[in-house]
Amino acid sequence: MKKNFFFFRKEKLENSVLLFVNGPYQLIVGLACVYTYISENIFIEVIGYDMRWNKGLREIVKSFAKQLQLTYSEFPFEFKKSNHNYEKSFVLRSIWNQLLMKTFVLTHPAKHIFVPKIYNNPERAIVSGAIEKILYVYDDGIGLYINRIITDQKNKYVRKLDLKKRPKIIYVCPSNPSLFISPLNQGFILNTRNYKCKIKEVIYELSCGINFDVRKYDQNKKIIILCPSRIEILRSHSSLSDIIKVINAIFTINSNIFFLIKPHPRDNPKEIEKYFKKLVNINNCRLIDQELWVVPIEILNQKLKSIYIISGISTIAINDDFFVSSKVLISGVLGEHREDLTYDAIQFLEKLDSYTGDNVNTLISIISKDILLTDIIFE
Repeated sequence: MKKNFFFFRKEKLENSVLLFVNGPYQLIVGLACVYTYISENIFIEVIGYDMRWNKGLREIVKSFAKQLQLTYSEFPFEFKKSNHNYEKSFVLRSIWNQLLMKTFVLTHPAKHIFVPKIYNNPERAIVSGAIEKILYVYDDGIGLYINRIITDQKNKYVRKLDLKKRPKIIYVCPSNPSLFISPLNQGFILNTRNYKCKIKEVIYELSCGINFDVRKYDQNKKIIILCPSRIEILRSHSSLSDIIKVINAIFTINSNIFFLIKPHPRDNPKEIEKYFKKLVNINNCRLIDQELWVVPIEILNQKLKSIYIISGISTIAINDDFFVSSKVLISGVLGEHREDLTYDAIQFLEKLDSYTGDNVNTLISIISKDILLTDIIFE
């Protein structure tokens, strides 16, 4: 007997997944997390949010979802809750977004809800709306390991979560559980499956759909990719002159090096071109093309195959195994300094072989020694 279509669709949705994403990296990791903890065959509805101000970000997420054959939609009636650099917030808009988001999750038949974080708006509304559902926090990046609220006993919002409506259990799903060492608060359970391999599979599939002329960037030279922190962080903590010093020093040692700057995907395009103008004026350095700013470096490097990826304090620190052809260095020269980090963040970073601290000369020394050694080997 043929099933009634309405009840068949309702049953399908009740056993489905709502995957909330606010960027392409979140889509990749969130999808891998769903595949690992639920199934690769379950119906997944992807909801894009908090990307209203950045057309490039929205378009790349939409494109990736289509390539992965996922059902995708942007959250309807969402207003910009702040300007692009978060200097100005719009309270009424934020309240409106939270109300709609909570209602949407509360009334949606999906049983499993996946979110990249729970400490901000509108994520708090998702948590509140998921009171009768199963909630998973997937790996949003390095913040999950060093300073997210799920690891901070003193955080005000954690205490509120214990008092307000929320699922009895929230599952925390780091992609590399061995790096996750902080204790969890009551009501949070750590899921311990490593889903790095699933992330790699999604990255490889998406990289096949990204086409650009590598020769345009490598200039027949070895590539070093610089991934600075957001511009507002650079202005507060770092200096362009330090980055220029690194570029010039390495080029003096080996003129067969070409530097590519991969800006932070959430920075304003106009600000990016203005801020990095001094770097672009250097002969052996350029910005990667604007349409690629929003593409995760984990995907871009599949084709660029750089010898080094140097980043500020970022998710690259936990993803060095995704860069088979490249060495990863994490340096305060491209972002926050030690004095700006929490104790937990410093403790975490110091356990990584890739962390070099804040000193410009230390960074230059590490790269130059390796470049000289590489040249000797291949002569």
